[in-house]
Amino acid sequence: MDGYLVDVTNRVVLTGQFNAGSSDEIAAILTSVNAGRAQLFTNAIDTRTVGLDAIVSYQTGGDWGRFSGTLAANFNNTEVTNINIPEVLQADPGTFFNREEQGRFESAVPRNKANLALTYSKDKWSVNVTNVRFGEVTARLGTEADPIDQTFSGKIITDASIGYQLTENSRITIGGNNLFNVYPDENREEYRSSERFVYSRRVSQFGFNGGFYFARLSLSI
Repeated sequence: MDGYLVDVTNRVVLTGQFNAGSSDEIAAILTSVNAGRAQLFTNAIDTRTVGLDAIVSYQTGGDWGRFSGTLAANFNNTEVTNINIPEVLQADPGTFFNREEQGRFESAVPRNKANLALTYSKDKWSVNVTNVRFGEVTARLGTEADPIDQTFSGKIITDASIGYQLTENSRITIGGNNLFNVYPDENREEYRSSERFVYSRRVSQFGFNGGFYFARLSLSI
């Protein structure tokens, strides 16, 4: 087991888009460079991440074959501990680093993930099964005064394959990634943008391409 505590100061983030309505001072800056909007990369925030990694593995064998298993899990929590707003932009703090951008660090990626990998082999046969559970994530929208959040539930993705050693130099394998064709929860109707975004583009949980199935012939020379 490994525990960790990571503090990052002056972390680079992308601000929201400032416009002439942000403040008179910001409007004057935009006018001076003939720009309607401005979005900045800046060393804006401090963060603290606390986490734990745990791994358990086991293997055994005999006349019946060989078996191995590994269970690995990660638990983590990231918080934005400070927002450093430049004086010239303090007139519009909500645009500088809004709750959606803060959510990208605190809730848009899973706070926990577990991986169970199992392998069995005997003679020329081998079987591999991997289950990965991705924890829930939350997309933060709206404002502090009127928050709009959507939580996407945790999911288990299963990969599996069966292989057979045809000859000393050739092997055939069949299997599937995301064997049971699992998808993330769908976006709320108002955020689908005419069905262009059925799945959220604001959180990173796992992909939305569904199952992938294959047959593979490997040759070695």
